Parts: sequence; C-alpha cells; structure tokens
Amino acid sequence: MLTLVGMALNASVTALYARHIDTPIGKAAGGLIFYCHMASLLGSFASVFLFAGEPTGWKCKLHRLAFGVSFTLCLASILAKCIWILAAFAIPMGRPTKLQTSLYLIVLGILPALQCTVCFLWLLLDSPGVRRSYPRKADYLIIECFSETGISFSVSTRYLCVLAFCCLSAAIKTHSLPKIFSDSQGISLMMVTFFAVWLSVLPALESRREQIVDMMAVMSILLSSYSGLAFLFFQRCYVMLFRPHHNATEWIKKTTRRTDHLERRYSFPLHYKQMQDSKEGARSIQILHLPFY
Repeated sequence: MLTLVGMALNASVTALYARHIDTPIGKAAGGLIFYCHMASLLGSFASVFLFAGEPTGWKCKLHRLAFGVSFTLCLASILAKCIWILAAFAIPMGRPTKLQTSLYLIVLGILPALQCTVCFLWLLLDSPGVRRSYPRKADYLIIECFSETGISFSVSTRYLCVLAFCCLSAAIKTHSLPKIFSDSQGISLMMVTFFAVWLSVLPALESRREQIVDMMAVMSILLSSYSGLAFLFFQRCYVMLFRPHHNATEWIKKTTRRTDHLERRYSFPLHYKQMQDSKEGARSIQILHLPFY
C-alpha cells in the first residue's frame, strides 16, 4: 500500500512539474536531471514489489540490484544538479567550455555505471539463489533468498552512503546561492534521513538472516524514497498549486533583491530582455543559455 501511494505521489509530482515547466520553479528543476530523478524514485518504489511474495531465483537477483541502481541514479541526479549550479555560477562572463556545460551529464552517467559494475560483479561472483529449509519440530517449509558471503549488498549500500555524503557536501556549498536554484535545505534533510535509516539497519543487513534483512531493506527503501520525494519537491509543489504568484518572474526578482550581496549579484530574471544592460541580467542570460534543459 505504501509503495502504491509513493508511486502515485511520484507520478503526480512529475505531472505537476511538467505542467509548469515554463515557470521559474519548473525551469530551475533542471529538465533532464529532474526526469532522471523522478524515474529513479519510481524505480526505488517499484523495487519493493520484488521483496513481496514467494522468493524465486530472478527475484533474489533483482530486488537489491533494482534499488541499488535506482537510488544511485537518484543521488547522482542530486549531485549533478548541485555541480552544474556551482559550475554555472563559477564560470566567468563569456562562453563556457564544453566540459563545464556537460559536467552534469558525466556525473549522471558515471556514478550509476559504477553501481551497475558492483552489481554485475555481485551477480557474477556471489549470485544469490533460493534456499529451502525445514525447521526442527515444524510442519512448514521456509523459502528464502540466500548468498554465500552476503557482503556485496553491504558494498552497494556503502557506495550509496559515499554518494549521499558527497550530495550533502555539495548542498552545503550551494546554500548561499539564490533559493530558486538551491535545494540545500531539502537535500540536507533527505541525506540526514538516509544516514539515520541505513546506518541504523546496516548491522541487520549483514546478519545473514534473510527474513530480517528483507524486512529492514523494505523499510529503509520506503523511508529513503519518501524522504527524497517530500523534502525536495512537496514545498515547491505547494507553491505551484496554492501560491502561484510566488512562481512568477516578478516575485523571484523582488525576493532576490532583498537577499545579501551575493544573491543580488546572481539574480534569476527570466524576462531578461529588460535587464540586458545590467550585470545581473548578463549573468542570468549566460546561465539560461547553458545546455541544462
């Protein structure tokens, strides 16, 4: 039930952003990065279904792999957006290099590829299978997934923790940027939740008691996925639905002028033709013309 609710919320958020794609919040979501993020959360929610029902050979191989790859893409999307925003504001006035404008694509490609490599080695060297056991003095059969060493999932989880730490560090660096770009508060809350959940259940995941491992894994996947959805998108969805005047160019320009000197320097006017003679307009024009969307 929680999985279906999460998938429905994910689809609703995606549809809402797609409908408001030409507004400041829609544009600041990041285009390709946003859709990769939402697809990864959908994959994370869907991976819970692989833990349900009677274990089979293909379920045992896919359920942890599906979450590992999906949530890696989620963290890679967050990190890619932070890196792109930091790079965009660090670029001097003029034409950026091809590396600067494609750096986020490199991050989106390489980080999930490394997780896929870990999962491939896991399936190759320690492929899980189905184990059937008969408890003593019992008239029932226990069917569960089983692997010889059980360390591969721990390696995958630790890799996710490293990526989460990188996301948290990048979010802290984007804290001083205009709020239309920065998701630092939401990212920080999401990463704190991620660390609290996974570090608390990691000993159980290494216990080799598959029934407990699966239960803990499902709980952790749902909490991580819901935190990624709620902390990063719900507040902006509220603005788009109930405060549409806060999602307008004039409001963005007015609130940006009230911030400190750094934020005033890097304001985000979408109707920038009226500000082409100002430094703020020149900076915004350059950022809007980068191949981000």
